[in-house]
Parts: sequence; C-alpha cells; structure tokens
Amino acid sequence: MPKIPKEEIVKYFYLEGDQTLKLNINTDSIIHLSKHPYINWNLAKSIINYRKVHGNYDAVEQITSIKIISDSLYQKIAPYLTTSE
Repeated sequence: MPKIPKEEIVKYFYLEGDQTLKLNINTDSIIHLSKHPYINWNLAKSIINYRKVHGNYDAVEQITSIKIISDSLYQKIAPYLTTSE
C-alpha cells in the first residue's frame, strides 16, 4: 500500500468529538474487559482481582500497580479505560 500523507486522507473523514468507547475498570466484568484486543483473560482477571482486594480504582493509573502491566502495555490500554461512568 502506498504511503499517503495524513492531510490527503483526513479530508474524506469526519469525526465529531471523542467517540472512543471506554471500558470501566470499576464496573466491567472479566468477559467484557477481555474482549478488548490488548486485554487478555489473565489481565482482565488481574484487574478485577485488584479491584476486589483494594476497592474501586480512583484513577486509571492505579492499574500500573498490577505486576503484569508493563509501561508499554499501560500506554496501549490507558486511552480505552475509565473509572467513571
């Protein structure tokens, strides 16, 4: 596929605001979390288990306390997560 400058592509699309659906790490189930391409079953289970032990997350950044979440993985998944409804 040829490399096309961004300016050439964006003129064919229209996006209104932030339309990214976010996963709520305080309320979503393991099944719902694990449907995200970057979150496998084990990671979803770890997120839920941490929540059960420590209570609801105050901020998405708190998931970095989970040992299996590396900095690079956190950077990939953080934009898709929220702690509020």
